Amino acid sequence: MNRLAHVQLARHRLKMVLARQEGRSFREVAAKHGVSVSTAWKWIKRYEEERSFEALYNRPNAPKRGRARTDLDAKVKELWEKGLRGARLKRALEKEGVKASNTAIYHALERLGLHTPRAQGPRKRKDVTLPMGWVQADVLYVHAEGPYQFTAVEAATRLQFARIYPEVTPQAAVDFIDRALAFFPLPVKVWATDHGLEWTYAALAHVYREHPVERFLRERGIQQVLIPIGTPRYNGRVERAHRTAREEFYSWAQDEAPGLFVSWLKVYNERREHMALGWKTPKARAEELLGRPVVLDYSLAGPDP
Repeated sequence: MNRLAHVQLARHRLKMVLARQEGRSFREVAAKHGVSVSTAWKWIKRYEEERSFEALYNRPNAPKRGRARTDLDAKVKELWEKGLRGARLKRALEKEGVKASNTAIYHALERLGLHTPRAQGPRKRKDVTLPMGWVQADVLYVHAEGPYQFTAVEAATRLQFARIYPEVTPQAAVDFIDRALAFFPLPVKVWATDHGLEWTYAALAHVYREHPVERFLRERGIQQVLIPIGTPRYNGRVERAHRTAREEFYSWAQDEAPGLFVSWLKVYNERREHMALGWKTPKARAEELLGRPVVLDYSLAGPDP
């Protein structure tokens, strides 16, 4: 809008101000000049407060951007290097008495060159509630040549049992399941996996014999659920646990990972707060649901000789 238009509008609004000063009510002023009562009130009050003709001009309504929160950079970088991301990073800042909006944290990450935009697809989030005793299992390839982390996550509590193996075999899978059943403080009813050959022969049309894992689960009355091929999101809880392990453990542990693994597993279950659990730990959530104290035997996750 050019200056002439601003002046013409301001003159029209000045007439409303003069009418009000003559003793007319806001309703009468609004009706005479073809505006709402709230509009008449707005311009008359602004003029009375500022006592200038320019007060009747239109003003930009775009929000003003505040100063850059460069004071966040050092702390955000420190927490990022510890593997904290998203809401967990913001919560860590709040625990240290640093208040910052999501936007301020985002801009700090951009300044530090740490923000990597993720590909956005037409995916719609769907939260699925699974019953207690539903366990999702998978294998994390720490390195292409090994070692390999077998992982099981109980869906309702997010309790995680994991163990490192030198090979991915059905025998390792059976040993892992046996240990996991002894580790979880609640009865396991469902064991959900993908179609990996360590879990099933279902993807091999020419193989008809029973898989060792299928036999092991059947003998213990546990239902085996195979998620559709190519849909890791169906085992989202264990996939998320693997992402956490990469970001918060393997990113720094490297060659020392096998020796520190049991300690990391204990931290995950007993000290690390989970946003999905309302910022409770998996152990605390398990005790809440079971109504009793829970003791976890981490020796089951120890390495083989």
